[in-house]
Amino acid sequence: MDVLNYQDKVKKFNQKIYRLEKYGLIKSSLHNNCKKVIYPSTEFMQFSGLAQKGLINQDNVLHDACVTAVVTSFLKYDLACSVDLPHEYKTKSTWKHYAIEPDAILKLKQGDEFFTIALEVELWRKDRKRVYEKMADYAKAIEYDYVFYFFADEFSFNSYVLRLKELTNDSSYSFLKVELLDKVVLVWNPFKENRVTDLRESKVYHNENFKKLRELIGL
Repeated sequence: MDVLNYQDKVKKFNQKIYRLEKYGLIKSSLHNNCKKVIYPSTEFMQFSGLAQKGLINQDNVLHDACVTAVVTSFLKYDLACSVDLPHEYKTKSTWKHYAIEPDAILKLKQGDEFFTIALEVELWRKDRKRVYEKMADYAKAIEYDYVFYFFADEFSFNSYVLRLKELTNDSSYSFLKVELLDKVVLVWNPFKENRVTDLRESKVYHNENFKKLRELIGL
């Protein structure tokens, strides 16, 4: 509804979704709190000529729906130039970094400056070592000016804040401390029904300080 700027009533929109599902063009799956995620069916993918790209991972649709919610929210603002999802950026001739594959790549413009931001949506806790390694990889990656980690719950957000503090104080990563503090941005936005509540008011941890996302990037 947001992307289409659909002006009719929600009930009428839901009826259209129901018909699309009834006739096999889309499928759906239910998740926690009765969240219903809709996605193209195999038949529709084949009809549209996209099946060979393998865009739909049915085990990962909730995560992908949240990624969609985040990038759609960014695109509402003038500073957002473009967003590329994995099936888009990995097919470009300019794609060079094979070690890191973000959930999305966001291009922002502030004044005359352009920034390339890797987006990661974290719905489940990961092993501490894996968190360390990925943050370090982003700190070393010259392709990205920043990496934004988005969290739907405060517990996970606080957990990553602790992980980042540990990492920047770890002597074995001291050579990356400046890059880690500058490039890694942790963002908590309490997604509701797979929708970003208010991007501007998202809580942010960056460079050892807490602030709002609007204060960090001028939304």
